[in-house]
Amino acid sequence: MKDRIKNLCSNSIILNYIVSFFYNLLFFNRKKVKRFKNNIIRYRTAYLKKTKIIIRGENNKVYIGRGVRLNHCKIEILGSNSSIIIGEKSRFRNTGFFELGNNAFISVGKLTQCEGASIASLEDDSKLTIGDNCMFSADIDIRTSDSHPIYDLQGNRLNKCKNIVIGDNVWIGAHNIILKGVTIGNGAIIATGSLITKDVEERTITGGNPQKVIKRDITWRREF
Repeated sequence: MKDRIKNLCSNSIILNYIVSFFYNLLFFNRKKVKRFKNNIIRYRTAYLKKTKIIIRGENNKVYIGRGVRLNHCKIEILGSNSSIIIGEKSRFRNTGFFELGNNAFISVGKLTQCEGASIASLEDDSKLTIGDNCMFSADIDIRTSDSHPIYDLQGNRLNKCKNIVIGDNVWIGAHNIILKGVTIGNGAIIATGSLITKDVEERTITGGNPQKVIKRDITWRREF
């Protein structure tokens, strides 16, 4: 019966709206938003369970697509003029989306699944994009910044933030750290327990610390 309802909701926008409305009344935990500062949240056709949304700046947008499921998640925007977009039918558990600067941007494509991560665009004008049909395991840290600035003795910033791009159909194993400035190509796999500090070729298995290519010209598919 449960699977039948899910299938019906997937095919009917109106039914999805009705079911998600009552689901969120029962399970959605809390949102704290400064509504009079032009902040916008749209999640009416998504399913949010024990999830928090906190926005403290102004002119921010959170768009959560149709059929998205967020379970024990947190969305937090502290700056202004920032956006978080989660594509339809994506599923996240135990995941935090954090934007601490102004003009920050996080985008997740459709049909992406994650069991536990910290996804952070931490400074002004930084961007973090994740493609369609990705599969992330647990205990993953993805961030566009080192969190704290480092300067030389002349006062020049040494560790500026850099954007992160994760392509379509990327599989990231457990206990991984993806650092600033990295691009991960379509179809790539990141092995468990890796530190990724530079670009990853598409259709490769990459892992280790320091990272290295383990195998090229691969493909994979999600079985469940």
